[in-house]
Amino acid sequence: MARLLQYIFNHAGSRMIEDRDIMVEVFENYGLKCSKQRLWLTVTTLRTTASLSRK
Repeated sequence: MARLLQYIFNHAGSRMIEDRDIMVEVFENYGLKCSKQRLWLTVTTLRTTASLSRK
């Protein structure tokens, strides 16, 4: 999850980040398999965690 957050911060504002780009750069390049469902779950977990930390 940390790698995903770092990727989002590094690419924020430059352009729309495509799902496929995230799956390759964050997961597949590190020997991990990823699907759109797994990416959705990870992003949702990240959002929930960030939301809880603001309270």
